[in-house]
Order: sequence, then C-alpha cells, then structure tokens
Amino acid sequence: MPTTKAIIDADAHVFEPDDIWLRYLAAPLGDIVARTPGLENGNSTGNDGPPSRFPLGFVTSTGRQDLLQLAADAGARLKVMDSEGIDKVALFPTHALRLGGVRHPEHAPALFRAYNDWLADHCAMNKDRLLGVAMIPLQEPKLAVQEATRAVATLGHRGLFISPHPVDERNLDHPAYEPLWDLAEQLNVPALVHVSTGIRLPTAGADRFDRYCFFHLHAHPMEQMSAAASLILGGVLERHPRLRVGFMEAGCGWVPYWLERMDEHVENYRFEVPYLKARPSDYFRRQCFVSFELEERAIPYVAETVGAETLVFASDFPHHDCFYPGAVEKISKRPDLDAKLVAAMLSDNPRRLYFGV
Repeated sequence: MPTTKAIIDADAHVFEPDDIWLRYLAAPLGDIVARTPGLENGNSTGNDGPPSRFPLGFVTSTGRQDLLQLAADAGARLKVMDSEGIDKVALFPTHALRLGGVRHPEHAPALFRAYNDWLADHCAMNKDRLLGVAMIPLQEPKLAVQEATRAVATLGHRGLFISPHPVDERNLDHPAYEPLWDLAEQLNVPALVHVSTGIRLPTAGADRFDRYCFFHLHAHPMEQMSAAASLILGGVLERHPRLRVGFMEAGCGWVPYWLERMDEHVENYRFEVPYLKARPSDYFRRQCFVSFELEERAIPYVAETVGAETLVFASDFPHHDCFYPGAVEKISKRPDLDAKLVAAMLSDNPRRLYFGV
C-alpha cells in the first residue's frame, strides 16, 4: 500500500440533513419548499420537472444506514478517512443530485445556493481534506456562471458538478455553456460529470425499463458516453485546452471502446467536425480523467490503451454499492496492478484532476 503520497478519493458523497432547506433557504422560500406537497421531508429538493420513474429514495432506503450517518457528519467522515488511509476526499451530493431537475425559476437558483452554502459549512471542519464539489444550475447558464464563481471564489469549493442530462435540449457543447468552461479554466477547477438516476431530466434507459437494475445499468455509462461525445466532438476541449474533466461513477471500461469509435467517426465524418485539430482519444488523454470500480477487470487495459494518467480512485462512500471498509487496501493489493499504476491512481492523478499539479 502506498505510504509516501497523499491518497485522494476523487468521488465520495455527503448525506444531507433533513432540515437543510429550512436552515439554508431564506424565508419565505424555505417555508414554501417545506410545505410543498412531496417536499415535506427536507431530503426532497423541489424537483418539479416531469415525474421520475425511479425516485432517488430507492437508493437511500436500500443503502447501509450506518454508512449514510457517517457521511452526514464531517467529524465522522474524517475518522473514516483516517481509518482508510485517505488524506483528501471530493464530496458530491446524495439527495441534491436531483437539483438539475428543478424548473421553478425561483426555487432552482435558491436551492443550488443553499446546498453550496451548507456544503461549505460541512467542509469547514477541515477544508484542506474535505473538498466540496459545488452544484451548478445548468438550467440557467448565466446563473451557472455566477454560482460557480461564488462557490469557488467565496465558498472555497474545489470542483463543479456537471450533470450530463440535457436541460432544455442543451447538450454540454451548447454555446450557452461557453462562459462556464471559460470560468472553470480561469478558476483552475475541474468540471466533474456525474449522473443522477433520480433526476427528472432525460436519462438513458428511463423510457425503456421499469426495473431499477436495468435503468441503473444503462444510465451511468451511457450518459457519460454522451457527455464525452458532446465535450470532445463538440469542440469544447479544443476551445478550452486548460479545462480538466472528470467522468465519475460509471467505471472505466467504456472509455477504450468509445474513444476508438469516436476516433473512427471523426475520420469518416471530418466534414461535420472540421474544427477538431486532434483525435478524440488525444483530447481525452490530454484533459480527461475517469474513475473506476474497485473490482473492474478493465483497469490494466485502460491504463495500457488510454493512459495510466487518466485513471482516478473513487470510493463512492457511503452509497449502497461502495466497498467499505478497505477500499484503498483492496485496490492496492490487486495482483494485476503494479505499484506505479496504483500510486498514480490513488494520488498523482486525482491531485492533477482537482489541483492541476
């Protein structure tokens, strides 16, 4: 197990308190949200888009309640990190994953601000170790830039949560998001693409399956593949060469296949993407990172074919499919991974993702 470098967990989650909206939304909006049907408990988020067939409550009700409670308290989290040998952790939401589906013009920006304020207070116990990932309202591109600026410059968050789901039929290469990518470069923070299966936005698999197993199977990798195509083939990484992008919680096995397919399509349809000056696989190696599942057999293949520098360790703690205790030990002791690769995935690569160094 690596002992000389600080280990960084690139994707874990907080567990928001029941009263988050009452405490962090200014009156009268906090009272309105709390009284709205379906929002009575504070874990709701005012998700007022078309109904989701797969409510997020499924995940938390089937998860390990002991782990969820550890993720609700910053002090308990730091003890978990110490026991696992983790120096820093990037914190994504749990219930607030659904914020991207909020369409109410007053609720949406207020909920994003409230969550980011709460997260800053949660991380305040040790901001060097607890790295907040700010929720960004892609529903309102101008407000997204304003909130990203505030979240990083004022609150001290270290990354921007980017939903891959199309909002108002906008993919991530839409011109409305160009100022956001400019800002991420200027602020030196990564854009972190993370799926939510409880969101009320178009999601891969949602219109075809009525069982969560089928839906979850499709949603995470396919939404990441679409996001990668938008950002790379859409020219975002060409226009923003200093933008760092992380693809989280979908495994890494999809990357070699998808990059090869994108490379082929750029060759065959060059007339549609004349602005690309490099192959999609080159953009990915230059600017992108991907997390992996701890038991994923594709890790050595991805390291060989895509690049060892693209892989980052992520625990997904405390969600129902995480591995705890012993996540760091598990990846460190895999016989098919050499020590240099393990050190890169646990330390070097996530450090470059979050800090650019």
